[in-house]
Amino acid sequence: MVTAPVAEIAERAAEAELDAPALTIIGSVVSVGEALAWYQQAHSSQEAE
Repeated sequence: MVTAPVAEIAERAAEAELDAPALTIIGSVVSVGEALAWYQQAHSSQEAE
């Protein structure tokens, strides 16, 4: 997940080496991104085991 101001998102996405498909979310809902990232957290926990 990459979070950045719109003016910087292309640069940040390139730095993170993101590939398609990707989803772009713009607006105040971005502030709840970490709370909604339960899938990523669960997936990371399974890889650690």
